[in-house]
Amino acid sequence: MRRSVSTALVAFCAAATAGVTALAAAPAATAASPLKARAHYVDCRAGTGPEKGTQKAPWRTLAAVNAQRLGPGDQVLLKRGTRCTGTLTPNGAGAPGSPVRIAPYGSGAKPVIDGADAPDTVLLRNTQWIEVSDLEITNAANPGTKRRGVRVVLSDYGTGRHYRLTGLDIRGDDTKDNDGSAGILFSVTGSAKETHYDDVRVENNTVPSD
Repeated sequence: MRRSVSTALVAFCAAATAGVTALAAAPAATAASPLKARAHYVDCRAGTGPEKGTQKAPWRTLAAVNAQRLGPGDQVLLKRGTRCTGTLTPNGAGAPGSPVRIAPYGSGAKPVIDGADAPDTVLLRNTQWIEVSDLEITNAANPGTKRRGVRVVLSDYGTGRHYRLTGLDIRGDDTKDNDGSAGILFSVTGSAKETHYDDVRVENNTVPSD
């Protein structure tokens, strides 16, 4: 039996601090040429050799992804039929019309990210304009501990915009609470700046019963 998950558990833990003074805008600098969007390939089953993030020489660990600064239009593509262990916590953010996308490539089963008892398997911290799709996310080690499949958190960020979590299969402890385990959790922390989410879609995700 598979249960469809169409809503996120949203925890708002921050209050706005009154009287925050806005800083005057600095004179605009000469705009630099925009960076070209890039596709970064990840194959955690690949053997030895250089790791360049290309399809011929893919990254072999989530740590390599986490060390990369992502920008508008960038893609992180995980090879289907493979399994990566650890926490995926990408750095950087997309922009209007050019989100960062995390998705599979190739053929076969959805790529698996196994949190291996980490608090979070996929952690999206202080980012926006980001889309995660068609992955299997598991964190079944050490039952009874507080673990999350996908956690999105903004800390004193202001308004975070455009979040898409679609087609994810989330396995592991299905205990849900505001400060513990969750399949998908959106949260806000900090008290220095009013912070909230805008334009969130959590669609076509499942929590299998097996």
